Amino acid sequence: MLGQLFSPLTTPLDCRQPMPGWFLPSFLATGSITCLLPTKSKWVRLAVGGPIFAGLLLYAPSFTTGEVSLDFVIGVFMSGAVIKWLDFAIFHNPERSFWRVADNRPRYKPGNPDLEAQKVIEAKPVSTVNPKVSSANQNARQTPEHLFLVKAKGNESPVAPVTVAAPKDVKITTATISVGPKEHASWLERLRWSVGLWLTTRGVGWNFKVSNVPEPVAPGYPRLKFLRHTIHRFLFSYLALDFVHACVRWYHLSKGGEMPDLFSEGLLTRSVVSWFGALETYNALQMPFYLFATLTTALGICRPEQWPNLMGSFSSHMWSVRQFWGKCWHGHLRRVVVEPSRLLVDFLQLPKGSLVRKYTQLFASFYISALTHHAGSYLVGRNTGGMYSLWLGQAAIIMLEDLVIHYGKRWGIKDTPYLQFLGKIWVCAWFCLPTNFPTGAGVVIHNGAGLDPAPFNFSTAAQFPASSWASKSLFSFAADRGAVFYLLSKALNILEATSWRDAVEAVAGATGALVWKYSQAA
Repeated sequence: MLGQLFSPLTTPLDCRQPMPGWFLPSFLATGSITCLLPTKSKWVRLAVGGPIFAGLLLYAPSFTTGEVSLDFVIGVFMSGAVIKWLDFAIFHNPERSFWRVADNRPRYKPGNPDLEAQKVIEAKPVSTVNPKVSSANQNARQTPEHLFLVKAKGNESPVAPVTVAAPKDVKITTATISVGPKEHASWLERLRWSVGLWLTTRGVGWNFKVSNVPEPVAPGYPRLKFLRHTIHRFLFSYLALDFVHACVRWYHLSKGGEMPDLFSEGLLTRSVVSWFGALETYNALQMPFYLFATLTTALGICRPEQWPNLMGSFSSHMWSVRQFWGKCWHGHLRRVVVEPSRLLVDFLQLPKGSLVRKYTQLFASFYISALTHHAGSYLVGRNTGGMYSLWLGQAAIIMLEDLVIHYGKRWGIKDTPYLQFLGKIWVCAWFCLPTNFPTGAGVVIHNGAGLDPAPFNFSTAAQFPASSWASKSLFSFAADRGAVFYLLSKALNILEATSWRDAVEAVAGATGALVWKYSQAA
């Protein structure tokens, strides 16, 4: 009986069915609906949402999208969604814990890249209960009031506290803060709030925004200018994805029908292919992000300042492994891995500010990351895929980095551009080790991701044939396709050209691509 119940978990890879269209939206729908249930007891939400999520996870291994890379991403998404549900609906009271906040930064000033110099009003909750209201009155209202401390930027002395009715939107001078709780809001307002809560991953525009989100454009930023940027980034990511996927595909086909094994390759080939896999993941995340940013902004659903960049600056921050994961890589899973680990160290009552608390939370966060990626690996290969050694290894090396940096500062070593350059070399070398990018990329490459169809094979469709020498090796093929990608990416700069020099470079790139096309065709 139990064997039949859990049989979908062990569905052979070649017996999986196409994933139905309702499957993934069910995670969003379940999370949103359970957040709308009565707040008297968390057991109600657990009793309703728990079996639904368990059933979805149980049947997930019996479905496939037909693409290895996409199946892996879906596995990560599903496990992350369940952890998010536990965080939002079980570990917290969502109506009282999460609300939208306004962007109170100075508005964009045309012709000046700096923000407009003006007084900003900041507001933050300093108490969830108004001490001026009697407990009997609060019980009668069933909604305590929120006490807000309002101060002007640059003014250290706060203004007198302002008491605001919690369920309604509050206007404090130039600041607008949508505060919880939401129990007494209308059903439609609560539905919009719940769906918005489940659509956000980084908490942009919410009171729980994760750390190190890149600074967005200022409020009032020109919509057309922003759309030029997002269209440019979308097309660039598209071309880059086409380029790196073509290289991974060439590597797979070069094995003569056998499944590739990165660990049987030499150091150089293994490192190059694994970096191609990492870049494919990078651009596969960037492309839909900028597509949705373009569509929602063009349709007026969102404002430009609601779409900060997905990735941080690699040129500025990739000088340590901690900086790479904390400031460069996307933050989609940051809340998912950080909040449960924070709750864990609070439960263990580890002293705040202690090294034990700091590194317990660090290892717990990366262990949760390993769990979510294990789900993706299981969907594509029915194994862990080395995810635990990969992610726990990041925590271990970050702890070692912290130790080196600590003693470096004690010895008087200064932070210089040269030292940061050495740090970037170190990070690249670290990720080339077998337990890092080769393991991460190998999860999908070893299971046939090289044969996944490209979204749109631009090189073939646009008739940019490969050179006669390109088929000799992976490196010659990458150089050939890389040249086409470089020329086309230069041509895309016309979308954000701000000077004649930019326009000339874009025209030169387009001309070079056309010359390449017809010279190879001849």
